[in-house]
Amino acid sequence: MDIRPIIKNVLLFVAFVFSVAMILWGLQWFSNSLYGFFEKKTAQKQQSFLASAKDAPISQNVSQNLLPPRNWQIEDLKIDAEAAISVETDLSAQEKILFKKNETKILPIASLSKLMTALVVLENYNLQHQVTITKTDALQEGEQGELKEGQSLSVENLLYIMLIESSNDAAYSLSGIMGQDKFIALMNVEAKILELSNTYFTDSSGLDGSYSTASDLVALIKHLLNKYPLAWEIIGLREYDLYLDNGQFHHKLINTNNLLGEIPEVLGGKTGWTKVAKGTFLIVEKSPQKGNYLINVVLGSNDRLEEMKKIINWLNVAYNWLP
Repeated sequence: MDIRPIIKNVLLFVAFVFSVAMILWGLQWFSNSLYGFFEKKTAQKQQSFLASAKDAPISQNVSQNLLPPRNWQIEDLKIDAEAAISVETDLSAQEKILFKKNETKILPIASLSKLMTALVVLENYNLQHQVTITKTDALQEGEQGELKEGQSLSVENLLYIMLIESSNDAAYSLSGIMGQDKFIALMNVEAKILELSNTYFTDSSGLDGSYSTASDLVALIKHLLNKYPLAWEIIGLREYDLYLDNGQFHHKLINTNNLLGEIPEVLGGKTGWTKVAKGTFLIVEKSPQKGNYLINVVLGSNDRLEEMKKIINWLNVAYNWLP
């Protein structure tokens, strides 16, 4: 039997297997070499990018949003109010909390409720609509507003009286235009729209136990000021001579916010007090960061004015804002 053809076939098979093995090894070597080449290039590019980024100047848009660093040698602020918050913001969704104490604690807010009253009024009323003051309007608690039964005032006049003097008469007369129940329901609808989940209103003046939190009130004032420039105008007036539409002088309004005019940075705000809520206070200040604002809220205070001053002074020192 001739075995030469068998040997030849075996040799051809071995040669084929060896060739395939060499090809596979070559491909593996080439792949590794190529990977190493690109890995080296990528590392070089990363090093180059990091080096250039380190030396590159910070963009103006980013730097404007950076506050001076907190001076940690200054002790944390201690106040007696039940809750408080201080926020630096451009009135958009962006904000930075600078100080907080029980900022999500649900508390009665007294006349800070009138901020929501103002929002519902601006959303739903014609400012020139004339309102006749009823006996019930005039009998609301407090003398602020000097409203008397039978007088006729515009919605805008009543808005000024309510926000500057914190008149309960003005708040009640404004909510009575559409009916007290409907108006209060709209206050709570607005609270839901703004996602103020810890806020609920029981009346338009704040006398009857409306409640909220310091953080919710920041969201409320941001929305009000963003949407209605008139709100800026009113809460920033230290005094205002009120004339009726017929030209008759009614009286001089004096703002209950005593920090207006005393501290130049204070742009406006709203005060409140009831026996249950104690002192409540919200102010808006100019921020050292151009185009930004500081919103400070104090709830449940025995001395709302001094506590607010403490917050303002502490911020100036702790964040190196003193001249």
